[in-house]
Amino acid sequence: YYTTTNMHFFGFNMASPLMSMPNVRYAMSLAVDRDYAADTLMQGSAVASALPISPMSPLYDESVASQLSYNMSLCQQVLTAAGVSDMDNDGQLEYLSYSVMQDAEIDLIVCSQSAGKGDVCNKLAEDLAGIGFTVNVRELSWADYQAALADIDGDGQPDGDFDMYYAEVKLAADFDLTSLFAENSSLNYGKIKDENYATYINDFLAADDASRAQAAYNLYSYIAMTT
Repeated sequence: YYTTTNMHFFGFNMASPLMSMPNVRYAMSLAVDRDYAADTLMQGSAVASALPISPMSPLYDESVASQLSYNMSLCQQVLTAAGVSDMDNDGQLEYLSYSVMQDAEIDLIVCSQSAGKGDVCNKLAEDLAGIGFTVNVRELSWADYQAALADIDGDGQPDGDFDMYYAEVKLAADFDLTSLFAENSSLNYGKIKDENYATYINDFLAADDASRAQAAYNLYSYIAMTT
């Protein structure tokens, strides 16, 4: 294969009770076996990356990427710290929502017409099931997938009923992430609302050779901490 700027990623619906919790989103990142996905499920046609930039780039920071490495033990610890644990000793995780115990269960949508993507989602569901966290993978047609991610009614939330989604985007050569994080961007499917992203992204894009590495570190550290 040859190197491209196409990026596969899991996104979060910020209106979801569980996904609105930063530590739960971090736990989900820890549950993604990127190496297995790239080497086995995509048959070596992809390169594993924990950050939204090519790992072949000199701006790819291993110290930041390592914070998101696949680690199911740490994933469970982070969930427990976030209040997601087996509260009734039934082998499944729960959490409290307005003092009412709820099952730790989410819906993950993916386009069924894209080879390998469903397998990546099912691997995530399998790994999380091993610690009692349920992920229902829904493979949708392209039309239904687009409809679920859209905000046709303009209420600031995706029209579909889902907690996570698996997507692919072709980034520009400068790895500008504005289209994914700008509040009103058509690619901000999870409806992220955080003005700090614009600051970090703009600083990165405006950086000169001397300051670009630090700007990249600041940007990717913030993404790792918040998404």
